[in-house]
Amino acid sequence: MEDPICSVCEADSSPIWRRAEEGKVICLECYTNHKKVEKAVESSTDTPTPPPFSSSPAPTTTRKRKGGKRGPKGGGATSEKSSSSQPPQVSNQQQGRRTLIKGRPMKAPTPEPHLQTSNSVLHKGTVYEVGDIVSLLDYSGGIYYSIIRGFLIDQYATHYAVLKWVLPKTPNPTHFDPRNFILGPDDDEPRNLDILDFICHSPNSKSFRQSFTLNYETAAKWLP
Repeated sequence: MEDPICSVCEADSSPIWRRAEEGKVICLECYTNHKKVEKAVESSTDTPTPPPFSSSPAPTTTRKRKGGKRGPKGGGATSEKSSSSQPPQVSNQQQGRRTLIKGRPMKAPTPEPHLQTSNSVLHKGTVYEVGDIVSLLDYSGGIYYSIIRGFLIDQYATHYAVLKWVLPKTPNPTHFDPRNFILGPDDDEPRNLDILDFICHSPNSKSFRQSFTLNYETAAKWLP
């Protein structure tokens, strides 16, 4: 096999032989020089060429002043500077949500103690009416029965019942029977409906047929 010869410099020795794009064999030195020339050409084509120098002066623009008398010297510049220093006004519609939320807080009014009277209330799914029989449990486990004279509702929507005790005719009754009870004295203070147990609606008995009325003057004595 014949030794290769560089087609460019006709050298017959090279550490590495390369083949050009035309299929010709070239030595390593000629191949390296060829690549350097290609890179130089590419870098020169990528560099933008500056625009040609123009000796003519740049055109000047003049601001046309609107109608009106011309002010003193320097007056226009002063007015423009003062107007630009003022912050732009923002309407209420363009204000952000944070600006609208961060309003001045207002103190909630202190609730005034007051009572409302009623002839019936709904409490925990049960409708209580005037004349209904309820029971109370004391600390010793004894059960006491009473009849509702009226209802009071405070400013916190807490329900109270104004009671009238019913007294048994026989000692230690096991259950409530209208025939074995009579009306007793009025209770001293209203009772929260949470501590009362519903027994029955108004009994149809002669001893319990009584109209109970509770006006605001009577309830006002329990105001704090």
